[in-house]
Amino acid sequence: MRDATTTQEFEVGCYFDGAFGFEYNLRRILDFAEDLGFTPDLSLEIGEDLDFDVEEMDRAIEWLNDHCRTELGYAYESTFWGFMDGDFGLWENDDWE
Repeated sequence: MRDATTTQEFEVGCYFDGAFGFEYNLRRILDFAEDLGFTPDLSLEIGEDLDFDVEEMDRAIEWLNDHCRTELGYAYESTFWGFMDGDFGLWENDDWE
């Protein structure tokens, strides 16, 4: 079982629409995770280096998956934070059983 650092429950679905573009959603994902307790790497500013930006976003998504609970009734393993069809959100994991 994962060690959740937030007691907030999250609903499955889209949180950030891909139509807003990568850079905008990158910042939204980082802000969302930071508001919940993620500690960002401050060695570079977002937008200075694309590789750094992607790595930082991946770290934030991993943190969300390790620390944030889903809505009541869902097991940790049955959902994941990530991208689906360009949108970012909390999705049901069809491979989970």
